[in-house]
Amino acid sequence: MAAKDFSFTNQKQETDIKEKQAIIAVDAESDTKMLEQCLKPIRYRILCKTRNGNEAVEMARKHKMGLFFLDYDIATLGSMGVLEKIRVNGEKIKVVVLAKKLDKEQVSNAKKRGVVGFLAKPLNEEAVKKVLSKLI
Repeated sequence: MAAKDFSFTNQKQETDIKEKQAIIAVDAESDTKMLEQCLKPIRYRILCKTRNGNEAVEMARKHKMGLFFLDYDIATLGSMGVLEKIRVNGEKIKVVVLAKKLDKEQVSNAKKRGVVGFLAKPLNEEAVKKVLSKLI
């Protein structure tokens, strides 16, 4: 192929790369493994796996990504604190919150902060794939 056939400035390529990356900020190792298992076949790259809200914010600011899986009870900042900090710079990140149980007020607050999906813990493959199919 000739060099002219390749385009390194194509906006779609940049968007595809961004959208094919994810951060997993979840406290349970089993949930992290389930997310990895569901993301791998659809060729998502995991940028970071953490159990710490501050680290999750740092990684979200440092990297461009399409998906962010966030435990509602993430250590240090809590999910709402993480959401406030990552939304400051206006990034359009698809955030999915994981929780054992959320009441209507918690769901409403999360949606106001841009959360696009929810998963019940412990995770199961069918539920994760259903959410992913709606987001990608």
